[in-house]
Amino acid sequence: MSESKILPPELEREIFELAYRLDPSDGLNLKLVAQRVRVWLEAAREKEPAFFAAVKNLSFAYPVLSTQAVEIVSLCSAVQQLACWINHDETPQLLLLIRQLPLRRLSIEHEHFVNVLAASALASSPWTLNLTHLELVFWREANDGVRFTQQLVHDLCKLPRLTHVALSLDFKDGVRQEHVDLITSGLPNLSVLIILVNADDDLAGNFSGGCVVEISEESMPDVSEVHHSEDNDLWARAERMIAARKAAASQSS
Repeated sequence: MSESKILPPELEREIFELAYRLDPSDGLNLKLVAQRVRVWLEAAREKEPAFFAAVKNLSFAYPVLSTQAVEIVSLCSAVQQLACWINHDETPQLLLLIRQLPLRRLSIEHEHFVNVLAASALASSPWTLNLTHLELVFWREANDGVRFTQQLVHDLCKLPRLTHVALSLDFKDGVRQEHVDLITSGLPNLSVLIILVNADDDLAGNFSGGCVVEISEESMPDVSEVHHSEDNDLWARAERMIAARKAAASQSS
């Protein structure tokens, strides 16, 4: 009796991937053969254009490189929710790719947002017409809070469907309630969320009620959680915190 032949793993993988490509509907049965086959076929599926076309949410944070982000975004043309917390000064093509996305929600560093917005003014950009939620993260200090806020209002007016904006601030930036008032007076239908970085107990008096909420960054989940789903995103978390705060205040009164 001859010994059974075992195929080299590389050849075995090619055979299963070929079988999957010839009949994708049989993929489930093929995955049941062995764990390694399931891993191979999942990887093969993720290489298909249809897989990338179906991607709706993306999050980029350290240690993702801007060159990697360019490659991913170039394949995922239908993204509606993007968190881009990486420095892409050296890859301006990323800005051009972002402006072409049909975004509804965007989280990005402020100066990069300004650059994307400027690039979008040069050509038709679907995200400026679709965006409803915007979170701006600040990596540099705002030297003139009033001037900065006036320019911000001017920029936000270019987003006609925008309903929510969040500002992730370090209080050394010098942004205070009067600056937030400029935003809400210029855009009265806009809900504003303030995320305090390095917050302490003395900061509560810098902001008042209304549509402004003070939340320390430490109480928020990381980027992979914040922008994973709309049920557990930044805004849903904030609304639950507001409700809990109001409930606690009513019980104490």
